[in-house]
Amino acid sequence: MGIVKLGIGLHDRVFGAVEGLAGNWFLGLAARIVFSSVLLVFFLNSVATKVGSGFPDMFILQIGAYAQILPSIAEAAGYDISAINLFPWKIIVLAGTCAEFVLPIMLLLGVFTRLTNVSLIGFIVVMSIVDIQFHGLDTASIGARFECVHDSVIADQQLLWIFPLIYLAVKGGWPISVDTILSKMRPQFYSPSAIRITDGITITTASKTRRLIVSRLKIRMLSSIENTGAAATIGTIVIMSPSNKAVFSENVARQNSVPAAKNQ
Repeated sequence: MGIVKLGIGLHDRVFGAVEGLAGNWFLGLAARIVFSSVLLVFFLNSVATKVGSGFPDMFILQIGAYAQILPSIAEAAGYDISAINLFPWKIIVLAGTCAEFVLPIMLLLGVFTRLTNVSLIGFIVVMSIVDIQFHGLDTASIGARFECVHDSVIADQQLLWIFPLIYLAVKGGWPISVDTILSKMRPQFYSPSAIRITDGITITTASKTRRLIVSRLKIRMLSSIENTGAAATIGTIVIMSPSNKAVFSENVARQNSVPAAKNQ
């Protein structure tokens, strides 16, 4: 039993240290780097086959874009772009090409990470449908779950593509990302659904009601709020988040008639 306890203790210490070092930054950053290192150039090269070369042709869709995304439509039009309707076909091809270029770059930089990854998941699903329905992907290339073949295009490869995207869509890419910079540019506060000042201050949110009484020297909390602290200087109310960030601040004047607080 002593050896077992020693092994468990060693296991907990080692992997506890690893988890502590990784913190909340490692997995999101690793998922973005792994996905981008494998697929960023793939997507950018795919975009290059859909547009012309040089300026300004690099901003103009070529017939290859329609042949890849809507092969039956391109064939029906005799591979003549002018014979393809603007709505919906040209708009679909333009949107798909822009998404294929913009979304992988946004993912690498961590810009609107959750929305970007949900969009990329949708893009890959649509790409798979096009490959199956329009490009006639065979059964072996489509693959299946839990079989000995491990390199089918749809069931294996694109499923592995999607997994880091699912993680990032759920957890985000924080804190090493453009999203972190953007978050510091906007105020961090609880958005109360109702604020009023009477003899004290009542702040009502969707989940909790916080009741604070203003005194000359301090703010006294009447109701216990789990994992939330309160601190103040005279004339200012500051509600602290669990991470000790000031998430709501309201200046008040202690007068005979206290004016209504502004909803921030």
